[in-house]
Amino acid sequence: MKNQKRISSFNFLNILFYFILMRIIDIRNDLAVNVVFISIAALYYLFNIYFSDDEIEVSLMSGAINIFAVFISFNTIRLTKALTLHGVMFIYQMISFYILNNFFRMKKNVILIGEHPLKGELLEMMDKSHWYSEVIQMKEDSPELLNLNNLTGLVFRKEVGEIAILSKKGNDIVKNLLRLKMEGLKVYDFYEFYENIEGQVPVEALDEEKLLLDSGFDIYHNTFQKRIKRSLDVILSCIVGIVTLPVMILSMIIIKLESKGPVFFVQERIGFDNKAFKIVKFRSMKMHDENEHSKYAGKNDSRITRYGNIMRKTRIDELPQIWNVLTGDMSFIGPRAEWSKLSKDYEKEIAFYPLRHSVKPGLTGWAQVSYPYGAGLEDMKKKLMYDFYYIKHQSLSLDVKIIFKTIKTVVFGKGQ
Repeated sequence: MKNQKRISSFNFLNILFYFILMRIIDIRNDLAVNVVFISIAALYYLFNIYFSDDEIEVSLMSGAINIFAVFISFNTIRLTKALTLHGVMFIYQMISFYILNNFFRMKKNVILIGEHPLKGELLEMMDKSHWYSEVIQMKEDSPELLNLNNLTGLVFRKEVGEIAILSKKGNDIVKNLLRLKMEGLKVYDFYEFYENIEGQVPVEALDEEKLLLDSGFDIYHNTFQKRIKRSLDVILSCIVGIVTLPVMILSMIIIKLESKGPVFFVQERIGFDNKAFKIVKFRSMKMHDENEHSKYAGKNDSRITRYGNIMRKTRIDELPQIWNVLTGDMSFIGPRAEWSKLSKDYEKEIAFYPLRHSVKPGLTGWAQVSYPYGAGLEDMKKKLMYDFYYIKHQSLSLDVKIIFKTIKTVVFGKGQ
């Protein structure tokens, strides 16, 4: 309840600042202007730009609303004034979001019911997250759960915002929780709760029945969504290819001057439907025999050239993969294309690993922007959890979010 009041207060200030700014910029007060003002106020209320703790998501929502506002103001307000008004509004919203998220940070109290083998890992993640204040752990036979009045009192007294059911529950508990859910309380099972916190699917807890009955995975069967994704692949690849052409030409020259060997690195990777294809990248290592060295590239690997290190951090070495996207072997966004030799090892060691080959690999992806570079089986398991999350929740909004996170990685050189 307190969290909602805080967000409502910031939304009110948002609208108030908009109204004051109109007066400062000297925008005339007539019916058309008031209609635009009411429309923008409604958008702020409906889309609630402060609900998320993700700065990229908030900036996208705020930017989209302000661009739309400029568009609908076209015949009402002079373009220069509209751009000034909504440009300042965007900056104000980013500043107020920073203040809200850092000084008025929203905290949740949550109830965890029952036990689960990964409960310890879940509690660690919740401890690292800044979303949770108090975690109330309860057994399935707890008296508060069996009595609706006691449970309702606990929820209001502790200001509980979410309930997560970690294990199977009795009929009496289900009835009580359903009543609370109908009154607006969020109730999750273990898998949903885990995914919401970390943006990954707990692979170790998965089974075939869960995958069969689970929601999501539209990327498998939604033909229209596949066509949209393919169209975006081609458009984005052409745009990125044109924009980065000078960088690619310069990289080719530096690679050739810095060390002996070809400019491009070509390797067999596993793609869609477990089929092999040849991936093309800029060579970032000195020439060496793959059989005499580790399959993994270490962070301070002596084989990596000086410019190769720069390319890996800024993802420049990945740019030639645009060709793989245009030819259809890859998508712009998806799981990382894995080396065929490593892929065979992972299939033997990691359950459900082949599922990642049911979609095209990507030039960038949710795992690439969410998990640091790692080498080894355990790191692959972690990345797979992010890959499964993407495959399950793939959407245009998630793809846009990944693109912005990729840009952030490139700008700040946090790749590997």
